[in-house]
Amino acid sequence: MPENSWLTILQDHQGFLWLGGWKGLTKYDGYKPVTYRLYPGDSLSNRHNIIQALYEDRDGNLWVGTRNSLNRFNRSTNTFTPYYPKSGNSPYLSNFITCIYEDQTGNMWIGTRAGLARFDRENNSFHPYLLLDRAYSPELYSYIDTSLANNPPLAILSDVGKFQDLSTWFEIVEKTTLLIVATAESRGQDWLDFGWLENSRGEEIWQMEFAQSCRMGNWAIDRIQIASITLPAGRYRLRYKSDRRYRTDFFYPYHEWAWNRVVPPPAQSNFQGIRVFRMPRTADRLNAMLKQPPDEIKSNILPLDICEDSRSGTIFVGSYTGLLALDEGEGILRRYHPDQGNTPVLNYWNSFKKGKHGIIWITSPLGLYRFNTAERKINLYQAKPSRKSPPGRYTPDPLNNIITLIEDHTGIVWAASAGGMLRFDPKSEQFTRCDWNDRDPNRLSSSEIRTFYEDRSGILWVSTVFDGLNYWDRKKWLFRGYRHDEDNAHSLG
Repeated sequence: MPENSWLTILQDHQGFLWLGGWKGLTKYDGYKPVTYRLYPGDSLSNRHNIIQALYEDRDGNLWVGTRNSLNRFNRSTNTFTPYYPKSGNSPYLSNFITCIYEDQTGNMWIGTRAGLARFDRENNSFHPYLLLDRAYSPELYSYIDTSLANNPPLAILSDVGKFQDLSTWFEIVEKTTLLIVATAESRGQDWLDFGWLENSRGEEIWQMEFAQSCRMGNWAIDRIQIASITLPAGRYRLRYKSDRRYRTDFFYPYHEWAWNRVVPPPAQSNFQGIRVFRMPRTADRLNAMLKQPPDEIKSNILPLDICEDSRSGTIFVGSYTGLLALDEGEGILRRYHPDQGNTPVLNYWNSFKKGKHGIIWITSPLGLYRFNTAERKINLYQAKPSRKSPPGRYTPDPLNNIITLIEDHTGIVWAASAGGMLRFDPKSEQFTRCDWNDRDPNRLSSSEIRTFYEDRSGILWVSTVFDGLNYWDRKKWLFRGYRHDEDNAHSLG
C-alpha cells in the first residue's frame, strides 16, 4: 500500500508492528508489509479506512479506530468486527474514533468526535460521559433581548472571522454603567477569537475571563460572557480579533464535524462578536440576574487523548476545553486545575502522554509541560525561552509549539515541534534539536513529524507527515528511513 505518512503505530504482544494510515492498516513483520482494508468494497468514502487509533487490550485483542467505527481485529480470519458508538440521533457520541484506552480495572474508554464513552464489551454498548459546564439561563437571554430591543448598542463588532482585527470607537459624556456582551472561541482558558475594551490610551480595561464565561450553543468551544462595567466620561475603543472562520452561526457541511454541534443551550448567534450597551432602566433587575450563579449543564466534548494516573486511578482526558478528570461516581467529567505556581497558565494543548513515576507530559503551543499528578504541580519547559504575551494574544515560536511526544524507556522525551524534532532530557532540563536532511540517509527525512512509537527492543519509530517512516539506531546514533517506492510493491514507507 502506498503510504508515506502514518497516523498511529503499535507493536502487539506477538512482536508485529501495526501502522495505521490514510488507506488502511499495515502489519510489518520486519521483512515485508501486509495491508488490510477494513472496508474493501466501500466506494462512498475513504474515511472508513483512515486509521485514527490503535490499541491492544490486556487480552491481546487489537482494536482499530477509524473515522467510521471502532473495530476488533480477528487474527484467525484476518477480518474486522465493527462497533458503532453513535446510536440513533444521540448528539453525545460519534462513530469517528479519536483515541482508545483501557484502564487498570479493565474498563475500555473510547474517544469520539462527539464525546467520551465507556465501552461495555460484554453487551457491546457505549455509555457516554459528559462535561459539567455553565450556561446562562434562558430567562436571562429573554430579558436582555426584551430590555435592549429599543436600546441600540453604543458600539458593536459583529461581522467577525476571516483573520480580521476589528475596532470601533465610542464616547460617553458622563460616568455611565455599560452592559458588555461578548462571545469567543475558546481553547481551554485561552481565546482564538475574542473581544476586549480599551481606553483612549490603548490600555485594556476589560476582556473575557474563561472562569466567568458560559457555554453557548452551536460549537463545542464557543463561550459567552455578559458583564456590567462602570466607566468615567471619555473615549473608548472596542476591539475584536478573529482566526480564519469564526462564526457562531457557521456549520461545516461534513457530518464528521457534527461533534461541534452541541446540546442546549441554543446558539446565541444574535450576540456574535462583542457589543456595548447603556444599561437599561431596569438595571437593578438585570444586575440581580447576573449575580445569580449560572445554570449547570452537561455537554459533549472532543477527547484528544486519554490516560490514567496509576497511583490514584484518576482518568484524565485531554480536550479542546482543557484538562478534564473523570468523576466516575457522578458519571461526569470535570475541569481539572493543577497547581501552576508561577508557571504560565496551561490554556490549550495539542496532546498528552503518560510518562514514568506519575508524570504526564503535555504538549502545547507554549512548550512542554510536566504534570506531577501526585503533587498536582505543573512546570513548563521551552526549547526557546520566551515570555507569554497578554492572554489570548500569544503567537508561539515554532520550536516551542510542540505537537506530540513520547517518553522512551530511558526517560528521554522526544518531541515534535512546528520547528522540527526535539530531544528533551528531564534531568538536565535541556532540549537538543534533531537535524533533518532529506538527502542524507543517516538523518531524519523531514522536520514535520506526525507521531512517535517505541517498540519493545527500544527502537524509536518516527512517522513524518509526507516523507516516510524513520527509526532511531541508538548504537550508531543515527536515523534510518523507510519510504514508499512506486516501483516496489513491498516497500514499507
